[in-house]
Amino acid sequence: MDYDSFLVDCAKAVTEVLKTAGNKEEFISGMQNRGWNVTWTEKKKHITFQNENGDKVRDSNLSKTFNMDISKESLEVRFLGLIGQAKDAVPGNSPKSEKKPSLRKQLEFYKTEVKKRKQTEPAEHSRENQKRKNKGQIR
Repeated sequence: MDYDSFLVDCAKAVTEVLKTAGNKEEFISGMQNRGWNVTWTEKKKHITFQNENGDKVRDSNLSKTFNMDISKESLEVRFLGLIGQAKDAVPGNSPKSEKKPSLRKQLEFYKTEVKKRKQTEPAEHSRENQKRKNKGQIR
């Protein structure tokens, strides 16, 4: 059965580009070279791909449909190089081990690191609550 599917085309393009892309900019450029515009902003939770015909698909839809983890978060981890840095720090992975930790372990490590960083920085809402307490607005 021969048919066209923009979903399949996008998944193929993503797979091909990920083989060579070392960072976000190379990924976006590679997708554009294959006819896909990429909307990737800090304010949005998902990455959106749009082809020349105007067909749009989210990273989450590709991930679910083709059972591949190309979520914005996992791509950021990949491109920031945290996966390579995390290799030896993830529990269960010795420095001499040539086997990479699973993506799940890498993401867990990344999330833990992000939580640690957030805990060391005072939360903005805590400051606001303290100001309101001082003014007698809340107990």
